[in-house]
Amino acid sequence: MIEKKVLKNGITLISKQMPYVRSVSIGCWFKTGSINENETNNGVAHLIEHMLFKGTKTKDFKAIAVFTDKMGGELNAFTSKESTCFYTSVLEKHMNDALEILSDIIINPLFLNEEIEKEKSVVLEEINLYEDSPEDLLIDMTSEVVFRGTPLMRPILGTKESIGRLNRQSILEYYNKHYVAKNLIISVAGNFDERTLENTIYNKFKNIKDEEIIKQEGISNCFNAGILSKNKDIEGNHFNISFPGISYDSAEVYQIMALNNIVGGSVSSRLFQRIREKNGLVYSIDTSNNFLSDSGTFDIEYSVNDDNIDELNKLLVSEIDQLRKDGITEEELYIAKEQLLSSYLLGLEDSVSVMNWLGRSIIHSDRVKTEKEVENNIEKITVEQVNNLIKIVFGKGKIALTAVGKKADINSKRVYEYLTNNI
Repeated sequence: MIEKKVLKNGITLISKQMPYVRSVSIGCWFKTGSINENETNNGVAHLIEHMLFKGTKTKDFKAIAVFTDKMGGELNAFTSKESTCFYTSVLEKHMNDALEILSDIIINPLFLNEEIEKEKSVVLEEINLYEDSPEDLLIDMTSEVVFRGTPLMRPILGTKESIGRLNRQSILEYYNKHYVAKNLIISVAGNFDERTLENTIYNKFKNIKDEEIIKQEGISNCFNAGILSKNKDIEGNHFNISFPGISYDSAEVYQIMALNNIVGGSVSSRLFQRIREKNGLVYSIDTSNNFLSDSGTFDIEYSVNDDNIDELNKLLVSEIDQLRKDGITEEELYIAKEQLLSSYLLGLEDSVSVMNWLGRSIIHSDRVKTEKEVENNIEKITVEQVNNLIKIVFGKGKIALTAVGKKADINSKRVYEYLTNNI
């Protein structure tokens, strides 16, 4: 059973007891990410994520690492467009220690100048590595096009220029504004004592700041068409094609997940079978959904050599035309629904997956669907619903194309012109 409570200091606690496992996973989710940044401090949320592991009032960075290893578990973090999460997964006997280290790094960071400068260098290296990966580059470039004119267009890592501008004062300003009780969701999944959880969490985090927060307005239904390319001396051409998607809490979320599996999200999908298996034009071609609180995209990503670009374009347009004209089949929907059910139900057997599901649900929609509700939503998907969604995703005439490769500027214009004229 899922329990949701707001503690007396404003922290939201969401939990699910899993007595059949030996682990407990805890996530501390702050409703802050690159969406809360501006051009000047872009990357500050991600840098703070790093800095919280660099020393507290009671432990230096080595002591934090040793403490974590003594638990035999994992202590890590990630930053996204809309949230920052610090999480751990340990055996149930180490739960108090896990909460101790999480609360310590979140409430008592030192932000020492010398450590800030070290970690800025680390982030700059991370940016360099990111730019060496065409797949990662496409993610940021796609955001830059689709969310143009909004905070969502900025990279989560920041830029070399914005990271260079950050200092202790700008970091503290952001931290003091966003790392407060009312902006924190703690998700707990696994084997724990339900009777004592609320008091234990409150006592560990009672010293967190309780200032009011300024609510961040969502970026509602944002989608800009356009093209962006970057020439790099790499093999092949890497493309991402984005279409308008839906938000995380949309009523059609399971329908578009089924559509994703049918179009390109599995090895039996249409694009993988026709473009990869039947014609051998690519090593891989995938589709995915990018869900945000108030917006989203449906993406097709692939890499292809120069000689196969035109043929791939024709096959891609042909598949989309056939989808719009004839829709999907009952058999395709059956397979997609079984994939969704299996992925969801198997995930419920893992405390880390459940902790992530609980946290993301509250971050994006402020509620968690029950297991039965999710199963029913998947089972109730109809062919007609998915076919209607096809017309929405592929029927607005909006396409955002990003490309990375040796002749990305030339090839992307050719691909974009063909797609916009034929889809």
